[in-house]
Amino acid sequence: VEGPLDAIKMWQHGIPALALMGKELHMEQMALLLKKPSDTSVIVMLDPEEAVAPYKAATKLLCRFESVYIAKLPDGVDPGASTKEQATHAVQHAARFKGERITALTSLLAKSRMRMEEFPHT
Repeated sequence: VEGPLDAIKMWQHGIPALALMGKELHMEQMALLLKKPSDTSVIVMLDPEEAVAPYKAATKLLCRFESVYIAKLPDGVDPGASTKEQATHAVQHAARFKGERITALTSLLAKSRMRMEEFPHT
């Protein structure tokens, strides 16, 4: 989910959640998620007006996790304002993300290389 209030609401609904602190999954957050087993199922549930952001996050997650899903709440309902029924329905009916794993890995590798080039060589 996007923010801390969204994550709190999901936990209140009985759905474990992690706040991205925005619309993008950053490398530091991904590093924390890498501690989870690769067979962990991950569901991305961003605000419903986000058309592209869930797919960008899912693409990054696909580098590590075998099962990545995108959950969508009804229009106008973000995770922090959802009812338990709306959130549960969205999770239960989340669509499996079928992005290209090799494309995601290639992109992640290219970004890692660019970051490494920022540091002076010793």
